[in-house]
Amino acid sequence: HESEGLKSNKLVHLSGLLNEEKRRSETLKETSRENTVMLQRQTQLYLSEMMKCLQLLQTLILDHRLKIQTDLLLLSRGKRARFTSSACHVEDERITAGFILRGAELRIPGLLLRALPA
Repeated sequence: HESEGLKSNKLVHLSGLLNEEKRRSETLKETSRENTVMLQRQTQLYLSEMMKCLQLLQTLILDHRLKIQTDLLLLSRGKRARFTSSACHVEDERITAGFILRGAELRIPGLLLRALPA
């Protein structure tokens, strides 16, 4: 059997090991808490930056959409204007041809046109 001195020695040694493990455990807990706080701050910063990027992206998308809509509107206005201009030109030609063929007189407010005799 073990002597009382050896048992006492083992107890003192175990007590020292236990205290050392307790300090190590508390140090690890504190480091873990600090890391958790730092991770939370970094997560908040990351989310904040992501929100800024998303807002910027949304603004760019809306600006682009408005530009495209404006371009399409101007394009369709241009097409309508060209069509109207072409239609008016065709109608002018038709009226002029009919006017000349009939030897008629064309009255426009403030203007009198007579066909030349054929």
